[in-house]
Amino acid sequence: MRISFLLFAVFSLVFAVISSTLSFSVRLRGAITPEFNAKLQMIDEKEVVKLSSTGGDPDFAEIAANIIQNKKLSLVVEGLCLSSCVEYLLPAADSLQLSKHSVLGVHQNPMMINEFKNSNASYKDEALCYFEDNLDNYARLQASKGIGFQLDIAVAETISKLELEALRLIEKEGCIEVGFRFKNQFWLPDSTQLRTVFGLNFTGEVCADSFAHCSRILDKIFPPDFQIIIANSEYITK
Repeated sequence: MRISFLLFAVFSLVFAVISSTLSFSVRLRGAITPEFNAKLQMIDEKEVVKLSSTGGDPDFAEIAANIIQNKKLSLVVEGLCLSSCVEYLLPAADSLQLSKHSVLGVHQNPMMINEFKNSNASYKDEALCYFEDNLDNYARLQASKGIGFQLDIAVAETISKLELEALRLIEKEGCIEVGFRFKNQFWLPDSTQLRTVFGLNFTGEVCADSFAHCSRILDKIFPPDFQIIIANSEYITK
């Protein structure tokens, strides 16, 4: 009886030590949709969330970012984090952890359309088909997290990496729809670029830190002949 009690006491002590050092987490995967946000809303405050997302509509991404920020959630990226996942969700995290298997990619977004308007005097007074409140809310998110970077520089760098091939302007319901066609579908920034261009603070590393390692991962994720920039180098999936 005494031995059983001692074993129980030792087990309880070990469990207490482990519990104090480990953070339990939940997994959240998929595109950023109302259903995604409903699941996010159910997560407890200050939880660690293991995240994998292909991105989604900026409006839904803004809602997700507000939930993450208000609940002070920490994010651990598992696998993919593309488009609005990078641009909205990651900056909202209370803390952010990445790994060498994390594939972070950016492509066309509303900020590019705004940059097009600002850099083309003939379109400054035109009504472009995008929501300027997306940009205002995005800027507020960055400022509230103390992320220091210039949006126009980040957008210009993204456009440069993707290599703009053609621009399409179409009259649509009282506004002008701007469409971009790029040579490369995604730019995967490396750790240095994520910190200096996008102002992200995180621990760990990303897939793009190693071209050889990342190219093998991309071959498994994307279809053949998919053109991607890994850090500063072009890669076509096999």
